[in-house]
Amino acid sequence: MARFENWEAQKEKRMQVEFFIHDSGAREIAVEEHWHDCMEIQYLLEGESLHVINGRSCRIGAGQLLVLNPGNVHGSFYAAGIHTKTAVLKFDEASLEQFRKARRFRYLDRFMQNKETVWHPDAAQREKIRAFLDQLQAEKGEKGRGYELIMQGIALQFAGYLVREGMLDWHGGEPTADIGPDLERIVHYIEENYMQDINLEKVAEELHMNYSYASRY
Repeated sequence: MARFENWEAQKEKRMQVEFFIHDSGAREIAVEEHWHDCMEIQYLLEGESLHVINGRSCRIGAGQLLVLNPGNVHGSFYAAGIHTKTAVLKFDEASLEQFRKARRFRYLDRFMQNKETVWHPDAAQREKIRAFLDQLQAEKGEKGRGYELIMQGIALQFAGYLVREGMLDWHGGEPTADIGPDLERIVHYIEENYMQDINLEKVAEELHMNYSYASRY
């Protein structure tokens, strides 16, 4: 099985958007589940891939769009013998500050988000999407003067188009309500130690809380 390579594209300069084409080369590639603070949009140009998003499995085929919001826990698998090419566009955390406020927890958030992540554009939408992606690829390939700004402009137009077509929620919904400092400490402790054998008694002891008080949460 080939090791996953270059999913995080090389960054020549700090940009608010990042664009690249991932080519599986018909190799078997497994990407372990992970999360990040950026919004990631994937459009399958050819082939197919299997994804696990917040614990749910889905298969993506050519012409389908995948939207991964900040905090989504996701992984993917590319089968050997199937040549899969995926256009990937990411908006970094600086341009998505509202998402950071809404999604503070890596794993708890998967239960708070229940929005559609896989979209099936019709023929007209696919043509429009490909036009945006072709523009991004051309600017990145030519690297002319000011290409970074032009790419950011194209990416924002693309995002605007997806919002208009109902395939992207730019604002990410309402921020998660304030859950209070004690419960926030409990959640963070569980997230950092979920691989260990922990229970409520252990959590209360480690956080110097009364067991009865901690059990109220």
